[in-house]
Amino acid sequence: MLSKLSVVKYIVVIVFSLGTVKVSAQAFGSGDIVYVKEGGKGSGSSWSDAMGELSQALFLASDWDPTNDGTLQVWVAAGKYLPTTDPNDRKATFQLVSGVHVYGGFSGEAGTEGNLSTRDWVKNVTILSGDIDRNDRAQVISDPVTQMVGENSYAVVTSSQTSPTAVLDGFTITAGSADEKNTMTCGGGVHNSNGKPTFRNLIITGNISSTGDGICNVNGGAPELTNVKVIHNR
Repeated sequence: MLSKLSVVKYIVVIVFSLGTVKVSAQAFGSGDIVYVKEGGKGSGSSWSDAMGELSQALFLASDWDPTNDGTLQVWVAAGKYLPTTDPNDRKATFQLVSGVHVYGGFSGEAGTEGNLSTRDWVKNVTILSGDIDRNDRAQVISDPVTQMVGENSYAVVTSSQTSPTAVLDGFTITAGSADEKNTMTCGGGVHNSNGKPTFRNLIITGNISSTGDGICNVNGGAPELTNVKVIHNR
């Protein structure tokens, strides 16, 4: 279980496996921290019980209501994270959520990181990648033309319809390819339609799009950017 809750949200996840329906409950509360570490298989209650995928944590928090639920933090350890396990799902994206603060840059060592000041997002590189078919020629893309191979997510991160309480801090965003005509042509790194998220300490590199290659803001999208580097996009 996560910490003792003052405000509790129960989300039921249904998993279909070999014809059997398995139901589990996940409780998130205001002020809670959810831990994510590459290879983790836990509930997210601690580094030693971390979830394995950021996409899982964001899915479980997808209907978070900051007005009623307060703030939820997601701490993510160094590693490479994809928005889906389906190599053909190019629409898959890390969808940010209002009221959910997502922080990268942790080592993920149990017992050593108990507050945000202990993380080092430069040293502990935390990658959000669109390389859903896992065949790009580099972990972090610096030349999209030569290093991106096959089919990648149209947009690695989506922050549409979010408020400033949707926070993304301490990540490298790479390998998005918004190249599909009449489907998604804007923002291989970040697609933001009518959203006002808060972006801090980000490197957005090696993404492709016909317009707004690194970050694309449409329909009044206006993120707040602090220490955000947008480089090597095409």
